[in-house]
Amino acid sequence: MVSRSITARMSVVCAVVVHVLLLVWGIMSHSPVVDEVGHLSAGIIHWQTGDYRPYRVNPPLVRAIAVIPVLPLLGDTPVPHSPPIWDGDRTEFRDGLSLLQRAGDRYLLMIRLARLMCLPFSVLGLVMTWRWSSELYGALPGAAAAWLWCFSPTVLGHGALITPDVPAAALLVTTMFILWRWWKSPRFDLSVQLGLVLGLALSMKYTSLVALPVAGTAAVIAAARCPDWSGRQRIGSQFLVWCLLSVVVVNAVYGFRGSLVRLGDYRFVSAAFTGGAGQTSVYVTGNRFRDRALSSIPVPLPKEYLAGIDLQQRDFESHLRSYLRGEWRQGGWWYYYLYCFLVKVPVGTLVLLLLAVLGSATGRRLRTGELFVLAPALLVIAIASAKYGFSHHFRYVLPALPFLLIFSSKAVVTVPGRRVLRMVSRSAVVLSICASLAVAPHWLSFFNILVGGPSYGRYHLLNSNVDWGQDLLFLREWIESTGGREPIALAYFGLCDPALLGINAVPAEDFCGGRGVEPRYIAVSANLLHGGTSAMWLGGREYRVGGEEFVCLRDQEPAARAGYSILIFDRTRLENDGRSTH
Repeated sequence: MVSRSITARMSVVCAVVVHVLLLVWGIMSHSPVVDEVGHLSAGIIHWQTGDYRPYRVNPPLVRAIAVIPVLPLLGDTPVPHSPPIWDGDRTEFRDGLSLLQRAGDRYLLMIRLARLMCLPFSVLGLVMTWRWSSELYGALPGAAAAWLWCFSPTVLGHGALITPDVPAAALLVTTMFILWRWWKSPRFDLSVQLGLVLGLALSMKYTSLVALPVAGTAAVIAAARCPDWSGRQRIGSQFLVWCLLSVVVVNAVYGFRGSLVRLGDYRFVSAAFTGGAGQTSVYVTGNRFRDRALSSIPVPLPKEYLAGIDLQQRDFESHLRSYLRGEWRQGGWWYYYLYCFLVKVPVGTLVLLLLAVLGSATGRRLRTGELFVLAPALLVIAIASAKYGFSHHFRYVLPALPFLLIFSSKAVVTVPGRRVLRMVSRSAVVLSICASLAVAPHWLSFFNILVGGPSYGRYHLLNSNVDWGQDLLFLREWIESTGGREPIALAYFGLCDPALLGINAVPAEDFCGGRGVEPRYIAVSANLLHGGTSAMWLGGREYRVGGEEFVCLRDQEPAARAGYSILIFDRTRLENDGRSTH
């Protein structure tokens, strides 16, 4: 037993080292994605001006940490900071584009430094996934959980960015682990830890709010099971400690700005908070709590925290154009994230999850610790699925992933049946690792073999699931391999200006509409190829691209690919093959 435990720990240490190396590979390989442009400028503005309005649809902690090594590169030069036109205005992308143009060829260095600052969060997620699984199921499942996190394409893809999805997942699973330990043995020191970590999780991403009902329910049940009044008082006091500490931490992250504003003094923009059901027109503000009993209650959170929740809610009410399996619609699908799990998670991991569910259904009832694992995961998925005003990003349910990996890891030792199924479950871990390595370092575009792999992912999902602007450096590499003397025609989905990366390109015209393009090669982002639209900046000028401009190329075999998000077509070859492009 001791030997197995030591071997498992050594395995986890190896997993950490491998995970760091893979993340660094991703950090160095990919061009800035869409949201990073906004996060980078917003984080700098937080430090330089103390203004937390930019990018307030996410709390500021991740980006504020990420930009710390970037600040010395700026010197005394302030980042352009445009004032919001109205309460729901998103200024971070305007500011981000201004920073990008001003920084020029230094911008890629800034992005990479900021990404490196986020790397420890993904390592924390690996460690906590391993530790919780080990305590629940044993050394071997713990090591399996660590390796599943280490090679998870979703974790590797988003963990190498300055976005809050992986950090939020890591802090949420850490919060729930401490809550579970507190549940088993309520102690004051665990209450302090829980309050601090919960505050940090709430400062990462609003998804972490799912911890509150789980923690509140745990506290109520813990108090109810106490046989005497003194025990209930102790539980109650510890509950107050972690509540107060978490509120203090959130306020500290915002520099204690805008705390204790009366609820009636807010100006909201979402129908849920204004009381105007279905009203999502721009410039409309209101407050459904004004002139009511709750109006005079001071909100113990920073003003921008609640304003960010309100603005995020407005986004979900807007019924944005969404894509699934070749269909575009205004609004989304309630089953969108379930479908994402089926196609974006390695088949080996899905097999483990299925075996774990079967083991629980046919064996003993769920342990209490497993309820702490499953409750936040199911809440994250249920809440995201209920908000289907639009369906764009699998990453919205990424905080559920560590909990599902922990639960799945039990299958390597506890499965219904005999030794054969245990061998299948352990082989599934290896298959998950191999599937991830097969697409490295293009983890953002990962799709499993159920849909034919990443080459066919664009027929099922778009946006950050396939194409988030991450493959410009691979496009540059391909251009250099062809000699790079002639420009290519480019229709790119992203905010980074390709010219700043040394890409010799001209904007692609309406290729299928008859105008054609002069260069031999035309490179089109997957989002635009399948009907998405975007603004593209090239040489400092803005162009509108997408829609149905490239419909005739959608099902043509590309001559090459830059990663899996940019497809390169040879105009001469298409014409020689006799394929109509007009």
